[in-house]
Amino acid sequence: MIDEEMGEESVVHSRWIDEWKSGERPFHENLVREVIQQMSHQKVIADQKEGSIMITQERIETLIKMVEENKNGYETADQYLSILTRWKEGNFNLVDNDHNEMWRLQERWEGRVTGIASEEQEKDYLVKMFGVGEERN
Repeated sequence: MIDEEMGEESVVHSRWIDEWKSGERPFHENLVREVIQQMSHQKVIADQKEGSIMITQERIETLIKMVEENKNGYETADQYLSILTRWKEGNFNLVDNDHNEMWRLQERWEGRVTGIASEEQEKDYLVKMFGVGEERN
Protein backbone atom coordinates (compact mmCIF):
# COMPACT_ATOMS: atom_id res chain seq x y z
CA MET A 1 0.00 0.00 0.00
CA ILE A 2 0.98 3.59 -0.31
CA ASP A 3 1.96 6.07 2.33
CA GLU A 4 -0.96 8.18 3.56
CA GLU A 5 1.31 11.22 3.87
CA MET A 6 1.73 11.89 0.16
CA GLY A 7 1.58 15.28 -1.44
CA GLU A 8 -1.14 16.27 -3.82
CA GLU A 9 -1.54 16.67 -7.55
CA SER A 10 0.37 19.64 -9.00
CA VAL A 11 -2.58 20.99 -10.94
CA VAL A 12 -0.86 24.21 -12.00
CA HIS A 13 2.15 22.43 -13.51
CA SER A 14 0.07 19.75 -15.21
CA ARG A 15 -2.20 22.42 -16.70
CA TRP A 16 0.84 24.33 -17.99
CA ILE A 17 2.09 21.21 -19.76
CA ASP A 18 -1.33 20.37 -21.16
CA GLU A 19 -1.86 23.92 -22.46
CA TRP A 20 1.67 24.51 -23.75
CA LYS A 21 1.96 25.12 -27.47
CA SER A 22 5.07 25.24 -29.59
CA GLY A 23 6.46 28.73 -29.93
CA GLU A 24 5.10 29.94 -26.61
CA ARG A 25 7.35 31.02 -23.79
CA PRO A 26 9.51 27.98 -22.90
CA PHE A 27 9.48 26.28 -19.54
CA HIS A 28 12.42 27.28 -17.40
CA GLU A 29 14.81 24.36 -17.06
CA ASN A 30 14.13 24.01 -13.32
CA LEU A 31 10.44 23.54 -14.10
CA VAL A 32 11.24 20.76 -16.59
CA ARG A 33 13.25 19.02 -13.88
CA GLU A 34 10.47 19.41 -11.35
CA VAL A 35 7.82 18.11 -13.76
CA ILE A 36 9.86 15.00 -14.62
CA GLN A 37 10.50 14.42 -10.91
CA GLN A 38 6.81 14.84 -10.00
CA MET A 39 5.71 12.56 -12.85
CA SER A 40 8.07 9.87 -11.56
CA HIS A 41 6.19 9.80 -8.24
CA GLN A 42 3.58 7.60 -9.91
CA LYS A 43 6.13 4.82 -10.29
CA VAL A 44 8.44 5.06 -7.27
CA ILE A 45 8.57 4.22 -3.58
CA ALA A 46 9.35 7.02 -1.15
CA ASP A 47 8.60 7.94 2.44
CA GLN A 48 7.13 11.22 1.24
CA LYS A 49 6.23 12.67 -2.15
CA GLU A 50 5.81 16.40 -2.74
CA GLY A 51 3.44 17.00 -5.62
CA SER A 52 2.42 14.71 -8.43
CA ILE A 53 1.69 14.93 -12.11
CA MET A 54 0.10 11.93 -13.78
CA ILE A 55 2.19 10.37 -16.52
CA THR A 56 0.42 10.39 -19.87
CA GLN A 57 1.79 9.72 -23.33
CA GLU A 58 0.67 13.19 -24.40
CA ARG A 59 2.54 14.88 -21.54
CA ILE A 60 5.68 12.90 -22.27
CA GLU A 61 5.51 13.89 -25.95
CA THR A 62 4.87 17.55 -25.03
CA LEU A 63 7.90 17.56 -22.74
CA ILE A 64 10.05 15.98 -25.44
CA LYS A 65 8.98 18.69 -27.86
CA MET A 66 9.67 21.41 -25.26
CA VAL A 67 13.14 20.09 -24.55
CA GLU A 68 13.98 19.64 -28.23
CA GLU A 69 12.89 23.21 -29.01
CA ASN A 70 14.99 24.57 -26.13
CA LYS A 71 17.89 22.13 -26.36
CA ASN A 72 20.50 24.86 -26.68
CA GLY A 73 19.20 26.66 -23.59
CA TYR A 74 18.99 23.68 -21.23
CA GLU A 75 22.20 22.51 -19.59
CA THR A 76 21.11 18.88 -19.34
CA ALA A 77 18.70 18.60 -22.30
CA ASP A 78 20.22 15.31 -23.46
CA GLN A 79 19.55 13.79 -20.05
CA TYR A 80 15.88 14.89 -20.14
CA LEU A 81 15.50 13.50 -23.65
CA SER A 82 17.05 10.20 -22.62
CA ILE A 83 14.60 9.84 -19.71
CA LEU A 84 11.56 10.98 -21.67
CA THR A 85 12.36 8.81 -24.68
CA ARG A 86 12.63 5.76 -22.43
CA TRP A 87 9.34 6.65 -20.78
CA LYS A 88 7.66 7.20 -24.15
CA GLU A 89 8.66 3.64 -25.04
CA GLY A 90 7.13 2.39 -21.77
CA ASN A 91 10.49 1.69 -20.16
CA PHE A 92 10.43 2.76 -16.50
CA ASN A 93 13.20 0.41 -15.33
CA LEU A 94 15.34 3.35 -14.19
CA VAL A 95 12.55 5.63 -12.94
CA ASP A 96 13.91 5.64 -9.38
CA ASN A 97 17.28 6.83 -10.68
CA ASP A 98 15.52 9.34 -12.95
CA HIS A 99 13.73 10.83 -9.94
CA ASN A 100 16.85 11.01 -7.82
CA GLU A 101 18.84 12.63 -10.61
CA MET A 102 16.18 15.32 -11.12
CA TRP A 103 16.16 15.80 -7.35
CA ARG A 104 19.95 16.22 -7.36
CA LEU A 105 19.80 18.69 -10.26
CA GLN A 106 17.34 20.73 -8.19
CA GLU A 107 19.99 20.69 -5.45
CA ARG A 108 17.79 18.75 -3.06
CA TRP A 109 19.62 16.23 -0.97
CA GLU A 110 16.96 14.67 1.24
CA GLY A 111 13.89 12.74 0.10
CA ARG A 112 15.37 10.38 -2.42
CA VAL A 113 13.21 7.49 -3.53
CA THR A 114 14.09 4.01 -2.42
CA GLY A 115 12.81 1.85 -5.26
CA ILE A 116 10.30 1.24 -8.00
CA ALA A 117 6.65 0.71 -7.09
CA SER A 118 4.97 -2.60 -7.82
CA GLU A 119 2.05 -2.65 -10.23
CA GLU A 120 -0.35 -2.79 -7.27
CA GLN A 121 1.34 0.16 -5.54
CA GLU A 122 1.12 2.20 -8.73
CA LYS A 123 -2.58 1.36 -9.15
CA ASP A 124 -3.22 2.43 -5.53
CA TYR A 125 -1.33 5.66 -6.16
CA LEU A 126 -3.34 6.41 -9.33
CA VAL A 127 -6.61 5.94 -7.43
CA LYS A 128 -5.51 8.02 -4.45
CA MET A 129 -3.90 10.89 -6.35
CA PHE A 130 -5.89 11.12 -9.56
CA GLY A 131 -9.04 9.06 -9.07
CA VAL A 132 -8.01 6.81 -11.95
CA GLY A 133 -9.41 3.30 -11.72
CA GLU A 134 -12.02 4.13 -9.09
CA GLU A 135 -15.41 2.59 -9.59
CA ARG A 136 -17.92 5.29 -10.19
CA ASN A 137 -21.67 4.96 -9.60
